[in-house]
Amino acid sequence: MSKIRATITAVGHYVPEKVLSNADFEKMVDTTDEWIRTRTGISERRIMEHGGCSDMAVPAVQLMLARRGIQADEIDLIICSTITPDMFFPSTACLIQDRLGLPTSGQERMGIRLVSCLLWVSLRIGHRCPDD
Repeated sequence: MSKIRATITAVGHYVPEKVLSNADFEKMVDTTDEWIRTRTGISERRIMEHGGCSDMAVPAVQLMLARRGIQADEIDLIICSTITPDMFFPSTACLIQDRLGLPTSGQERMGIRLVSCLLWVSLRIGHRCPDD
């Protein structure tokens, strides 16, 4: 039996524009930049003021497509693993699919509450799943 292989050929990212620095944090709670950095390594956070997970995912996917040099209609499957979905139904992956204009892209509807994304990927590409 041959294994199904998957390859990551491009990645994209997106971070919200609004920055919350440690200096900003110092004004809100009793802490210091030094205390935060030495214990967490964090110097700033990015804050999404409006929108949801799909509003960050779509620009990340668009960047990935540009880096790979392909069109959105070449996407076969969207896997979105999040603990902060836009809503519980439809899945965030379906919202991303819709915003990319992909009427026939396959969607995996397994939430992070059931299994981590990396475990899901390892199971899907390493073994035949019961629903295949």
